[in-house]
Amino acid sequence: MGVNLFVEGRPLPVVIHVKLHRVVSDSRDLFEVARALRDVDAVLARDWPRLWNSYSLRSRREVHILSFRVESPPDFRIFADPAWLAVFIAALAGYKSIKENIREIASDYRKIVGGIRGLTARELQLLEIAVRLSLEHIAELGEKKSLELARKFEKIRIALLGAGRDAETPEIEVRNIEKDQDRDW
Repeated sequence: MGVNLFVEGRPLPVVIHVKLHRVVSDSRDLFEVARALRDVDAVLARDWPRLWNSYSLRSRREVHILSFRVESPPDFRIFADPAWLAVFIAALAGYKSIKENIREIASDYRKIVGGIRGLTARELQLLEIAVRLSLEHIAELGEKKSLELARKFEKIRIALLGAGRDAETPEIEVRNIEKDQDRDW
């Protein structure tokens, strides 16, 4: 079957370029975006290893912001483990009570993934599997922990996309750090 390198194995880090479509009009808005990115990092470091035991070997990898354009809308590049992208997508798609809104989450997920460039069809499929199974694992953590993560995801989504349900999804591009070598995903 293979290995899903969004949650297993030891893949090379990738550069993830994200262009948000949210208006940032003051320092408070900018702070919210920065806090949301910090929260994605926190979920990756603290919660992801609990969801995926095989990820624990990678849990100490650091995430680095390579660039951040302080303009409206924000635009940033992140150097991170591929799992960061799965957490980012899960946070944007899995923002409500995870057990009750699987159909709505799947619809939102498809819209978000539709904007990702730089991944092959197989990589997008593996990303979808990682996100779906992660949301299922979160639902199995128990009501208190799953509600805590759902609230955290909702805060991340609002900070990055805005408060409206029909907020425009971000543009995402993923680049392999070794240009001449194909990823074996």
